[in-house]
Amino acid sequence: MNSKLMYCLVAIGITIIIILVLSFQNTGENPTDCESSSQTKGQEESCQDAGSQVFQDLIPEEIMQVKSTSIAILGSQPVWEALAVIHVGNQVDPNVTEYVVGPLPEPTYHEDITAQKYGEKLSYSQRFVLANDFNEINGFLRDEYPKAANFMQEILNYNGSNIQYIHQLPPGLKSGDRKMWVSHFQNVTGYYLHPIGLEVQVDHSSLDVSEWKVTKVFYNGQYFEDMEDLERQFNKGKVRVGKVKEVPLDGGYSSLK
Repeated sequence: MNSKLMYCLVAIGITIIIILVLSFQNTGENPTDCESSSQTKGQEESCQDAGSQVFQDLIPEEIMQVKSTSIAILGSQPVWEALAVIHVGNQVDPNVTEYVVGPLPEPTYHEDITAQKYGEKLSYSQRFVLANDFNEINGFLRDEYPKAANFMQEILNYNGSNIQYIHQLPPGLKSGDRKMWVSHFQNVTGYYLHPIGLEVQVDHSSLDVSEWKVTKVFYNGQYFEDMEDLERQFNKGKVRVGKVKEVPLDGGYSSLK
């Protein structure tokens, strides 16, 4: 073997050995607080890096000041308050008003924070849809069905009680909108498995139910202006229909009889 090559290999080997020795020495010396504490059974969770101490750069006088301030804050009992949301409908200017009421449990004051919180007054139509709203929408739809009597009876087999609803939320694209899509299903157990393809959009923004109206109807991939338009197009044979196949009242979702 060439003597120069042999010397180079020896030098490389010695260098590698020195590096490994130094590495092992550095690893074995000066164990961190984390490593030392982890050697004690049950102390793993107490392991902390000294560099992460929040107040390590404070002098003793500053630490005492922080402690005194904390004790003063924690020693005072905070005032308990509640947020009350009031739906005020029966007046000239229907609205939704939010109040802070306190102190609890025996309140003696209330403060209207609506404008401060939202930057404006909230109209009554900006309230969340409540259970009675859903019930009124269902009743409104039942009054609309006679406007498409032929379609409802011949295609959906509607008899006045065999339709169930799912109301789509949110009721619009922006705050204050009250136009809700209502999906129709067969009124059986597990009704959500049996849609009948009819969806109706109801504008229920008015406080007077008599002023509510159907603004759009969707059936089997087609849109119609309202129930009258659906009936008119159906009578002309321009509606793609798929007659509903009625399922048992138990939903017919099980083959075990």
